[in-house]
Amino acid sequence: MDTTPESLRIAYLRTVVTVEGRPAAEVVRDLGTFWVLTAWNPGSELFSDTENAERHQALCACLDELGHTCLPALGASPDGSWSEESVAVPGIKSRDARALGRQFDQAAVFEVTNGYVRIHGCTDRWMVQRSIRDVDWQPKLLSGRSFRKAVTLGLGLDLLQRQQRLKRPGWVHEGPIPLPCRICHAQLEFFRALHRMRSGTWRELLAVVCIQCEEAWLPDQLRGNHQRAIKAWNLCLLANRDADALKPNQRSECVCYVADLDDPTGKRLARDRRWVYLGEPRKTATERYAEHKSNIRAGRGWVRDFGVGLNRELARGHPPLRTQSAARAYEGFLAARLRVLGYGVKGGH
Repeated sequence: MDTTPESLRIAYLRTVVTVEGRPAAEVVRDLGTFWVLTAWNPGSELFSDTENAERHQALCACLDELGHTCLPALGASPDGSWSEESVAVPGIKSRDARALGRQFDQAAVFEVTNGYVRIHGCTDRWMVQRSIRDVDWQPKLLSGRSFRKAVTLGLGLDLLQRQQRLKRPGWVHEGPIPLPCRICHAQLEFFRALHRMRSGTWRELLAVVCIQCEEAWLPDQLRGNHQRAIKAWNLCLLANRDADALKPNQRSECVCYVADLDDPTGKRLARDRRWVYLGEPRKTATERYAEHKSNIRAGRGWVRDFGVGLNRELARGHPPLRTQSAARAYEGFLAARLRVLGYGVKGGH
C-alpha cells in the first residue's frame, strides 16, 4: 500500500530545509517558488553513503539533461541528527518533480513558496503544508481527550485505561470499522490518536473497541490479519481524506472487486476453505473479470484458471473509492478482513 501514514507526513512537515546554507524562507524571496528533491524522507529506502552519493550525482545529471538549474540543498531532522544532501530546483512543474521523486525512490518531494512548505506524495496524490515561517512546527493533538473519555463520549461505555498509552490525550472516535471482534464477532469501533513521544517524534496510535465485550485493543495486542486490517483501515481513512482535498476533475470512481475461485483438483488451492481473488481495476468489475478470463493482464492466472464468477456480496458496502490510492488501501483492508473470516485470498495489496 502506498498511502503514507500520518506519522510520516508529520515527519516530512518537520523537516528543516536549507539551500546553500541559508534558510528556505530567505532563499524563496530571491529565487521564487522552488522544489527540493531527495530531502529528508523518513519513509523512503535507506542507502549507504556511497549509494547516496551516486544517486545524488545521477539526479543532478538528470536535471541538467532536462535543462533545469539546481542548487545544493540540505534536508535535515529538527534536532540535526539526520540529514541528506538534496537539490533545490526552481521552475520545475509539479508533475515533473513528483515523477523524479518516484524515479529516485522518494516517498515525497518538497515545494517551497513565499508562504508555505508543501509536501507532495510521489506515488499517491496527497499534499500537506505548514507555514514557511513556522520553523519549529508541531502538529496539533486530534483532541484533548484520553481514550477513556473518547470512548465514553462516542459509545457511552466506561472502559478502564489499562495501558499507559491510552491515558495520554489526543483520541478521537472515527466510527465503526467493518471488522468482527475476535471474541464475539460483533462489529468493532475505530479510534485513533496522535501522541508526542519523549524523543520528540510523533506517533499515530490506533485502537478498536467492542461494545458487546466492553473491551479495547491496540493493534499490537492482536495477531495477524486483525492487526493488518486495523492498520489498513486507517490508511483507507487517510486516502479518503486526501480525495476530499482534490478537485473534482482529479478524482475518479474506482472499484474493488472479488472473484470466487474453485480448484476441483485441489492441487493449487487447499480444499479446506473458500478461495477468492481481489483486485482494484480502473475498469468495471465485469470488464476486468472478462479480461482475466481472456488472459489479458491476467497476472498469475488465478482468475483465468480458477475463476467461477464475481462475488458481488463480498465487495458490497465499501466506502467511496475516488482515487487509486483509496482503492489500493481498501483492497488491503478487505484482503485482511476476508482472511479473518476464514477465506483464502489471492491478489490484494
